[in-house]
Amino acid sequence: MTDVAPPGGADNPGAPRSAAQSVLMWEVRASEGRLAELIAYAREHADPSAQIYAASDPDRLVVIDPTGRGVPGVPGDLIARAPHEWTFTPVPGAARGLEF
Repeated sequence: MTDVAPPGGADNPGAPRSAAQSVLMWEVRASEGRLAELIAYAREHADPSAQIYAASDPDRLVVIDPTGRGVPGVPGDLIARAPHEWTFTPVPGAARGLEF
């Protein structure tokens, strides 16, 4: 299992989640040339309800996971740095997004 930044959000992702914290955003940078392998690993190990997104500049992977698990046990050679995690809570009345 890889090291993660300290618990609870970007600064503390491993902190216990309250019932109000309903979605986890898990983000990591792939080792050079390993994005396809990292995507395959995430598809195999993330919860089936999770959404997986990739960007190729730089090679990053984002998992939006309503279970709060993220992607456990990522092999260290697939990633350039430890994953970052943030928890998000739904905003009441904002199903269509915020209006500014």
